[in-house]
Amino acid sequence: MIHTWRVRLNVRIFINPWVSIWFKPQATAVWARDNRPLYGVIILLVLHVLVTLASFAVGGSVEVDAEPMSGKHRLGLYIDIWLMPVVLLFVLFYVCNRLQGHANFKSILWVLVWSQLPIILMQLISMPLEIAGMDSSAALFSNKISTENGQLVIDPPVMQPNAHAVLFFVISAVFFLWSFQILLSGLAAVEGVTVRRAMWILTLAMIALMVIRLPVTIALADRDLLDILGLKGILELQ
Repeated sequence: MIHTWRVRLNVRIFINPWVSIWFKPQATAVWARDNRPLYGVIILLVLHVLVTLASFAVGGSVEVDAEPMSGKHRLGLYIDIWLMPVVLLFVLFYVCNRLQGHANFKSILWVLVWSQLPIILMQLISMPLEIAGMDSSAALFSNKISTENGQLVIDPPVMQPNAHAVLFFVISAVFFLWSFQILLSGLAAVEGVTVRRAMWILTLAMIALMVIRLPVTIALADRDLLDILGLKGILELQ
């Protein structure tokens, strides 16, 4: 009992979630669950909102020649950014409860919010690069799709060298993977399950989220369902 108390006391004194979350996400999530379930949540939520709004402002000022976004597309973007994360939180909590997990609502909220820390940092890095003139919208690969004797022909993708796009892709990939690592490891820690089982929980939650999002996608789209699924062009070639 004395040894356990000393270990907990040392963890409370020496752990710094802002540093340890990058390298020890499981230990950090357990510390937050046992000691301060909502530590840093408000700060990160406010920071996420401010950075996202700033990113919109920077993107709008840089892409002055871009085609204006329609009202439906703008509404869909707002739903994806502001509403769907909230839906994911409740879906994930529901899935965890159905699978008899041990995490409470606050713990899942903490993991989801803190997993956004790499994304926030990525946005803070990418905004100055965009202001400086970095073109991150150019595609890295392109391929030609054609028809020959009624058959659909897809040429192998050809790489289009673009230093700015490559740099942005590498930065984005690193921070997105780090964000996913924090989310997966943190969820496994607060649920008290293995990382593999946490992956299954996340997969089920994401499938449920896509099913919930599909009617919204159809309602806001300017195309029919077959076109959204990419099947319309293929069926027309038959």
